[in-house]
This record gives sequence, structure tokens and C-alpha cells, in this order.
Amino acid sequence: MDNTDIFQKLQNLEAKIDQQSEIIAKVYKAQKIGLYTRYAYWGIFIMISLGAAYFISPFFNSVKSLYSGNADILQILDGVSTLQD
Repeated sequence: MDNTDIFQKLQNLEAKIDQQSEIIAKVYKAQKIGLYTRYAYWGIFIMISLGAAYFISPFFNSVKSLYSGNADILQILDGVSTLQD
């Protein structure tokens, strides 16, 4: 082996190392984008859930008052039936 052959092999090795470095950088960038996308997805999901709970809570309060109102009516009716006995 002479020096030119060794020099050629070193150049090939440097080229492969540069290619691998570029590939690793692209993979790292893709991982970062994926991470931030997941954060955004879950953030939006949580915000939509909280917003839905905020807008639906008056409905639940009205249903709750409806059922608690019926309980008062049942207590009144129970009192009426005991008075007649």
C-alpha cells in the first residue's frame, strides 16, 4: 500500500463520516419536531376539554337543580301523605 491509497481511503472515510453527521442531524431535528408536535397536540386537547367543561357546566347545573328540586317536591308529597293518615 502506498500513500495515495491510504489518502484515498481517508477521504472516503471522511465523506462517510460527513454523510452520517448530516443524517444524524436530520434525525435529531425530526425528533424535536415530533416532540413539539406532541406537546402542541396534548395542549390543544387539554384546552378543548377545559373549554367544553366550561360551556357544558351550566347545563349540568340546571340538571342538578332540576333533580334537587324534584327531591323537595317528593319531601312535600311525603309530608302530605303522612298528614292524611
